[in-house]
Amino acid sequence: MKTIRIVTLALALVLIMSIIPAAVIADEEPANIALNATPIYTGYSHEDDSWNWHLANINDGDVYEVIKAPNGDYGCAGGYHSGFGGSMPEPQAIGLDFGSAQSFNTVVIYPVGTNTFPKDFEIQVSNDGENWTAVLTENDYQLVVKAAAEQTRGNCPQTFTFDTQNARFVRLYATEFDHDGANYAMKLKEIEVYNV
Repeated sequence: MKTIRIVTLALALVLIMSIIPAAVIADEEPANIALNATPIYTGYSHEDDSWNWHLANINDGDVYEVIKAPNGDYGCAGGYHSGFGGSMPEPQAIGLDFGSAQSFNTVVIYPVGTNTFPKDFEIQVSNDGENWTAVLTENDYQLVVKAAAEQTRGNCPQTFTFDTQNARFVRLYATEFDHDGANYAMKLKEIEVYNV
């Protein structure tokens, strides 16, 4: 009888120990695999120390960059800037090279403003950096913006989910841009990538 109790207690203990790690893992936040990636682009990257526009900003983990503008004002610029022009530019792409294939199914993009986020675009993946496959397509995309009281600087993160991919590269490939009142441009604070 004593042996049965010990075996029962041991089995109960094994069961409890097997449940605890699963509960702990379930509560963990997924890792942002973009943080250690190398930024890549096609088209143009506007590099400007005064306004803190740099390709390297696209995955530096800072979505609330505040800069002191050349005119002395403090503002929320900084990030990646595709350059600008009075006419619709050729397609532009901004993405990440993870260095090796990674599994992911979610891309989160932080816009700088409501009128500098692309309207028509694809999220594409690749394993060689030359041949790209679209995993998500948006046409006439309407930026998701929270009520003013809920907004963070740089507007709200735009979350895009798709079937889980295993790829070395991911990029935002934009073919039509919004107009900011003076120019067409794509300005982004940050790109995050997760396997949720």
